[in-house]
Amino acid sequence: MLSLYGLIYKSPGLFSRLRREVASLPVKDLSANLLRTFGASEKLVRHCLSPAAIRKATVSAEKTLRWLEAPGHHLLLNTSPHYPVGLKAIDLPPPLLLVAGQLPAPETPCLSIVGSRKPTRSGYRTAGDLARALAGLGFCIVSGLARGIDTGAHEGALAGNGHTLAVLGTGMDVSWPGGQALVRSRIIETGAIITEFPMGAPPLAAHFPRRNRVVTGLSLGTVIVEAGLKSGSMISARLAADQGREVFAVPGSIYASQSRGCHALIRQGAVLVESVDDILAELRGGLSSANSMQAGLAPRENMLLLDEEESALLTYLDTNPVSTEELTRLSGLPSATVASTLVRLEIMGLVYHDLMGYALEPEARVG
Repeated sequence: MLSLYGLIYKSPGLFSRLRREVASLPVKDLSANLLRTFGASEKLVRHCLSPAAIRKATVSAEKTLRWLEAPGHHLLLNTSPHYPVGLKAIDLPPPLLLVAGQLPAPETPCLSIVGSRKPTRSGYRTAGDLARALAGLGFCIVSGLARGIDTGAHEGALAGNGHTLAVLGTGMDVSWPGGQALVRSRIIETGAIITEFPMGAPPLAAHFPRRNRVVTGLSLGTVIVEAGLKSGSMISARLAADQGREVFAVPGSIYASQSRGCHALIRQGAVLVESVDDILAELRGGLSSANSMQAGLAPRENMLLLDEEESALLTYLDTNPVSTEELTRLSGLPSATVASTLVRLEIMGLVYHDLMGYALEPEARVG
């Protein structure tokens, strides 16, 4: 018997190649020789065949099946139509995800906010303020549920009545870090907690770079708020850049060690963030929206690609700004739909917002 637990856990890339190439092969026919054919090391083969790995696989499978019986608990394979689109585009997407709660709609734009586990008071407040403002604009905020900046980002999104996703570096049943039970429950009420790790997986150091690639892979861009020069947040910045996503960095005090990573990223070309407007301006200039609008199209060309909700909102916009609340009343759409749709329109360069509300960009006006 072969432990698929060991294969998924130790080498998700190999597992995905196996499943893709030999999809019609029954699990019972998977063998050590087949693993070797696909490049598995002898160490991995021995692990997958070991009695200990097989016992662990059995226990994990039983725990997972019991866990899936609860409302709001899901298992997603990366072949599922509900699997996050952003993750499908990265190298070695997780073969499967355990999800507690509800993933955002596919068209919802996501941004990740990460940083130091020991932030300054100013850094923690900045993470919360940015998350709250972005959530209010319809973004889903993604982070890693660690103490410090991650928690500040999740709490900020919740304070903005928005959606937030927490990505774990452990099994779903492992409470790490401690003392986060309340935040976890609040996240699940409106968003989701996800992990690629099996039940019982501990918080090993090697897990967190894997967790970070999921955080950045889910997102249009990653905002770094305080990070040491050698930190997990700097790994996240590199992963985001490698995935072709935007990297944003918030500058800080020259006297704070937590600012050195952000300053280094800015010197390397990361977008300096002083406000949400800096993030929106960069996304508008270089990224396609969450529903795959083509980047770089002129506003009038983008108008030919609008969906029903985007077209509907544009009918209520002109030169005079209109508040989100008024647009919700006029359109009859849910407030969350209005907020996320306005973000997509702004990224496409069709609308802009100020303190009074939203209005059409000059190039998008007809006549």
